[in-house]
Amino acid sequence: MKRKNIRLLPPIALDERQRQQMYQIEHRGFWLAYFGILALLLLEILTNASGILIGCTTILLLALSIYMECCCIRRGLWDWRLKPNPKSNALMSMIGAVCIFVFTLLVYTKNGYFVNSPALMYLCALIAAFFTFILTFALLSVTAHICNKRNARLDEACEEDEDEDEDE
Repeated sequence: MKRKNIRLLPPIALDERQRQQMYQIEHRGFWLAYFGILALLLLEILTNASGILIGCTTILLLALSIYMECCCIRRGLWDWRLKPNPKSNALMSMIGAVCIFVFTLLVYTKNGYFVNSPALMYLCALIAAFFTFILTFALLSVTAHICNKRNARLDEACEEDEDEDEDE
């Protein structure tokens, strides 16, 4: 028995050019929202907002990040410009470590931590940056490995489909 598809929305009425433009608009809108939420989270932390507000913003940012990561890995995609290799992983990890170093110094300075010992403040910020680099590099390496494996599987499936089409 054939199953009938029930449509809740009308079919897409855009041509290929309009679809590409829509994808670009949605792409920019997503990244605007993502970095806006990130900026909001940093502002909340620096202004000593309530823990519940910071927690909700963090959950929203993590949900967006996990969604994007899962969707990209599922399709074997990594990035528009970077390849999933150790060099790009190290670059992204270093950028994250520098951001954490600066952010840690800002938080410590604002809250008056280590006022009598600036060397200790820099050491703590450096330790935070080091662990951020290590954890980010490890996470990116594992994710890159999974993405490469998924991409290889998708390529094999595509080649098998092409072979079947040639046989017919």
